[in-house]
Amino acid sequence: MGLFGKKICAICGGKTGIITFRLAEDEKICTSCEKLLRGRFDLVRQGTAFRDTLNELELFNAKQIIDEMKALQQEDITRFASSCSGIISVLETFSVPTVGLNEGGAEIRALGGRIVALGFCEYGSFKQGDRIKVLGKGREKETTIIKLIPCTGAYPFEEELITGAHKTECAENTNAWLILDLENCEISRQDKILKKL
Repeated sequence: MGLFGKKICAICGGKTGIITFRLAEDEKICTSCEKLLRGRFDLVRQGTAFRDTLNELELFNAKQIIDEMKALQQEDITRFASSCSGIISVLETFSVPTVGLNEGGAEIRALGGRIVALGFCEYGSFKQGDRIKVLGKGREKETTIIKLIPCTGAYPFEEELITGAHKTECAENTNAWLILDLENCEISRQDKILKKL
């Protein structure tokens, strides 16, 4: 096929383009499939370097994860789309570190201890400042997105937060970190974040 021949994504069968991402056993995937998986398989710091955990994922498992995501996404769109303009499924929650943010300045240091939701945008789009509703098991809470950082896989959360060199919005089929005005007990994994109409 040659150096510039068209390569096929091992997951969806689409074209990979010039930039390809790799799974275990050197399986190449397209940018769209990489975006679907990115929030679950992020960069991990090892000394001064980073290790991309997506490179360790087996093809069979990647296909299974994407199939499950698409099925849940369709269920959520059917269930919520008529009452909101956006849906995010929460993948993980944690707190902004309270130390090590000195390089980011006073605004970033003030976020220390705030709750972060890593989420997958299933429908619509979200941006910094949006009013949202968090739905969990037997609870519902309205709040605001204080800061939104797209999860691109270029850097881990802390480095993206400090540099601030990113868009402050996310769209369908992408992952993002949302810093929220919530207490830890008010959001958990698998909750839904709905953007109010």
